[in-house]
Amino acid sequence: MKPLYKQLFALVQVLSCLLCLHLVFPKLLMLNWSGTAGEEAVFVLVFWIVSSLFIGGSVIASVIYSILFIKKEAPLERSKLASGVFNSSVLRLVLSLSSFIGPFFSFMIVSEFYRNLLPIDNFEAKLKAAFVLGTTTFLICLPLTLQMQKTLVGRAREKFPDLEIEE
Repeated sequence: MKPLYKQLFALVQVLSCLLCLHLVFPKLLMLNWSGTAGEEAVFVLVFWIVSSLFIGGSVIASVIYSILFIKKEAPLERSKLASGVFNSSVLRLVLSLSSFIGPFFSFMIVSEFYRNLLPIDNFEAKLKAAFVLGTTTFLICLPLTLQMQKTLVGRAREKFPDLEIEE
């Protein structure tokens, strides 16, 4: 059975957003959601979609960057190229921080459209809220992120048996 990382990440993002809206923001930032349950559901859905786009886009961009950087050095065969991509510090950093990157930027964008339901006074307050949400999601996702990286390396080794990956 293959792990269901996409579904688990989606669930954690949604739960993290709800946790922040109802517990963390009111206690830590004195910020309260003032909309209905339906409006909140739409907010969380839009937040999740935008966050997923940021995560997917950042991972794809880091893979493309890694491939272009490695190919610039010298033409390589597939396994050497894959080895270089998996050992790339950019890819490792983006995979590690993806659970922070997506929610942070997603909240910065989506909260702008919900200013009347989530009253944030200024840019600094919005930045704090986005940082808290991103950090909360990152901390909740950390065990899942570490397991996902191990699984990804394992699958890469299955596909490319001669792959040299630093762990």
